Amino acid sequence: MTIQEQAQALIAMSAGEAAALQEWSEIEGATFEAFASAYAGDQVYYCKGCHGG
Repeated sequence: MTIQEQAQALIAMSAGEAAALQEWSEIEGATFEAFASAYAGDQVYYCKGCHGG
């Protein structure tokens, strides 16, 4: 069950509120994906023994 589904189950939401939650969920997911791609995915690891890093 996603966070959105949990929220909808716990809170009586109108269709407009559910749509807004869906939109924000997509934005937050895309933001995290961009962060992970830009920072976590581009790390270069060096061997301390061979490269002194």
